Amino acid sequence: MLKAIASKRPSSKKQTLLFIGHSGGGIAGLHAAQLLQDSGSERYIVMIGSPKCRIPVQLDTSVLTINAADIRRGGRGKSPDRVSRLGTHGGWRAGKLGLPTWHRQKYAPIDNRNVPIIGGHADYFRDSEPYVDVTGRSNLDLTLETIQTWLTRLK
Repeated sequence: MLKAIASKRPSSKKQTLLFIGHSGGGIAGLHAAQLLQDSGSERYIVMIGSPKCRIPVQLDTSVLTINAADIRRGGRGKSPDRVSRLGTHGGWRAGKLGLPTWHRQKYAPIDNRNVPIIGGHADYFRDSEPYVDVTGRSNLDLTLETIQTWLTRLK
């Protein structure tokens, strides 16, 4: 897919493009959006359960990351999705006296949502028992509601 996008010439027709990917697919969507930087199209990326990676500054407002919340601790603990805990958004910057300091969120997206799904990495898109909460909403419902709310806010 990325080779096909890279070989495609920029179109004079401006489009709105939405890339949604789970796990490594979220990172592939980010790479695709970067390859289309010169197309003039609006690009939005949703990374679901993806490892952390550097988000280019020109895309940081166009990226939503979705991670599983730790519902056992009221969303305050580590995500039960171990894949989304891999990698880093961090980077070095000049600190006091010009000495480099590590900034954990230097290349993080502006929008990150923790979704209270039941289960872990493989369960964001489950839509039946036992992946339905007490209000009757499935993991799929919660994931899609999060994406829809974010997209609605953008427009």
